[in-house]
Amino acid sequence: IREDRLENDELELSYIISPIYRGKKISQIMMSLYLIERKGSFLCEIKEENTPSIKMIEKLGFKLFNTENKVNFYKLIQS
Repeated sequence: IREDRLENDELELSYIISPIYRGKKISQIMMSLYLIERKGSFLCEIKEENTPSIKMIEKLGFKLFNTENKVNFYKLIQS
């Protein structure tokens, strides 16, 4: 997982799983562990066609807030 701090103190998250490990819920476990006890505003950009990734972050509580050029923008706020 990579985090980039944005101007407004939000963290943009990006992640990748090796193709041989996809479909095994590893990304959900990885993101869940990353988010434990973390506070703040987290953003993810996911291509519209990446259904598995969209389902995963929605299960973690991320909410869609914008769509632009076939990319969905999701946000999670933890306090």
